[in-house]
Amino acid sequence: MWDFENFQNPLTDKDCQLVSVRIRTILNGIEKGKSKIRRVLPLRKAMLEA
Repeated sequence: MWDFENFQNPLTDKDCQLVSVRIRTILNGIEKGKSKIRRVLPLRKAMLEA
């Protein structure tokens, strides 16, 4: 299946897929965290002012 003589990259396709999936989930988590912070900050400000 693979031509190992010409295959320079030590990572397999599966490794690359796993890494990209992990990066994507981390980035999604960061985005969710940001939106959660955006929602919470106005509430905190309102509570402090009240």
